[in-house]
Amino acid sequence: MATPKPSANPSSVKVEKGDTLWGIARDYLGSGTKYKQLLSLNPSVKYNESTRVAYLYTGQTIVLRKSGS
Repeated sequence: MATPKPSANPSSVKVEKGDTLWGIARDYLGSGTKYKQLLSLNPSVKYNESTRVAYLYTGQTIVLRKSGS
């Protein structure tokens, strides 16, 4: 998994093998519980509410914040 650079403040990130939405939220937004924020910004991410599984694909772009934020 890619580790964010402390000085980096990207608006999006590419999914790497082994990444999870929880992990991306933790690493880039400060808390894994912010995964729902990522879901709302990325409607193309398939999410199964009953199993809490987000289906991510290597190379997929995940938007971390709205443009201009």
